Amino acid sequence: MSNLVRGGVFLLTALIVVPLVVFSVGQLVEDVGGWWGGVVLLVAVALVSVLSYLAAVRPASTARWLGAGVVVLAVYVVAESFLSGDSIGSAAPTGMTVLAVPLVVLGLRRTREAGALLLADSMIPLLSLLVLSGLSVDRTGAHLASSSEFVGIPVFVGGVFFLLASLLRSQRRGP
Repeated sequence: MSNLVRGGVFLLTALIVVPLVVFSVGQLVEDVGGWWGGVVLLVAVALVSVLSYLAAVRPASTARWLGAGVVVLAVYVVAESFLSGDSIGSAAPTGMTVLAVPLVVLGLRRTREAGALLLADSMIPLLSLLVLSGLSVDRTGAHLASSSEFVGIPVFVGGVFFLLASLLRSQRRGP
């Protein structure tokens, strides 16, 4: 039963997250423009592909690398918010989805870790919001309506689903 729940959570989350990758990468490519946009697209597709493959083949080591990726992205987004003093750019939602897809794949083997990392990934825009509020920049409404939140909410829901699946699995095993 737990494999069925975990598989259902994987399928549901993948159906939500994969279209977000197309949306956020497309937005970043449009922002960058020109042949650099093509380079960004190729890098994003390569990262998603390689990290997803590694998450399926070597989940233990990939979980650590994906955790480090979440931390690096969070530091980047906070630094970008602090330096610009305005809002986060389109790199944040792209980074969130590039990390979310392999995290969903990781959830098939390491459900609890994937859920926790998806939750952390989804909270990255809130870090930026905290930085902006600390700088007394009143952009709260515009920031929460940005594409980062559009991406962050489904990633958050996927993380909750994986944590619930992990909880159900551990309850079935017993003490």
